[in-house]
Parts: sequence; C-alpha cells; structure tokens
Amino acid sequence: MIPTTILASLAMPYALVLITPGPNLMVVLRIAMRPSWHRSASIASGVATGAALVNLFAAMSATVLHSMQQLQLWGSTILALVLLRSAIQLVRSARRQRADIPAEPSQHHVQVFALGLATALANPFSFTFFVSTYVATPGLTTVQSVLLASSLIFLMALCWFFAVSRLFSVSVARCTTWLWRAGLCYALAALMAAYALWLVLAHTT
Repeated sequence: MIPTTILASLAMPYALVLITPGPNLMVVLRIAMRPSWHRSASIASGVATGAALVNLFAAMSATVLHSMQQLQLWGSTILALVLLRSAIQLVRSARRQRADIPAEPSQHHVQVFALGLATALANPFSFTFFVSTYVATPGLTTVQSVLLASSLIFLMALCWFFAVSRLFSVSVARCTTWLWRAGLCYALAALMAAYALWLVLAHTT
C-alpha cells in the first residue's frame, strides 16, 4: 500500500518537477559544457543526493511551517550566489576559448558533485514542493515511507539529470566552431544570472 501511495502522491508529481527548467537543470547544463561521462555522473549524483536530503528534511519539517519562510530566504540567497558563480565561470571559459588560451584543468569530480549537492540543497522550490506533499498526505511521514520516497527521488533525479547531461554534452561536442560554443556559454550564463537576480528580488520586495 505504501509504495502505491508514494508513487501517486510524490513520485509522479516530482517527475513533472524534474522536467521543469530550474536551477538544478542550469548547473547540470553548465557542467555538460565540457563533455565527460565522469563529470555528468558527478553532477547528476550531487543533485540527486541533494534532492533526497531535501526530501528527508522536508518530511521532518512538515509540522514546523512557521520557519518555512526564513528557510526559503536563506535557500534563495545561497542558490543565487551559486548560480552567479557558475555564470561567471562560464563567461571566463568562453573568453579563454576566444583568446585561444589553454583551458584550465577540469574541475575535480568532488567539486562537481559538491556543486550539484549545494544547488539542490539550496533550492527553495524543491523544499516547498516536498513540504506541501507531506502536509497534504500525512500518511507519508512514517519512517518507512520517507526512506522509500527518498530512495525513489534519488534514482529519478540521478537518471534524469545524467541523461540530460549526456544529451547536451553530445550537442556541445558537435559544435565545432567557437561561435556556437561561446553563444551557448553566454546564453546559459545570462540565464543563470537572470534567475539569481529574480531569486533575490522575489524575497526583497
């Protein structure tokens, strides 16, 4: 009975959340700008781990809604900083390519994993989604159902973001000219910067 409830109340709506463009997708695409199986696996596993931890935290916090606004504020601020940093790194990468300067060594896999983890943990929208689900379905707050739900969320996020990263990496690898690669870098950097600005303004107005 519990697996069916989790599938209907959490997994299916979360599938829609996954395919909706957001900060998690942005950092995955940013890492995918440098095609690598290992980097794709690191960023996907980082985001998936963060999503599973947010689900656990949301399940424990579902009855403490008075602190939810403060958590969203801190999460949005941290997420904005992460996105801005990633945007700056993308712009620097595009400039190095244009100037024909050798690229810096690829980020260590632990750093890539940490980027995905931090982005997912700081994502206030994921937290809101999970808390709302647990409030609407109190029967899911048992230890067994929460652990099962977290495992399912981890697998869903891991498979989705790894697949997206690999598909995007293939597209980037086929861009043989600097103009297309730089265009992708600048477009993604602008999108991340705009999203970060929106996060800040949304919680200050």
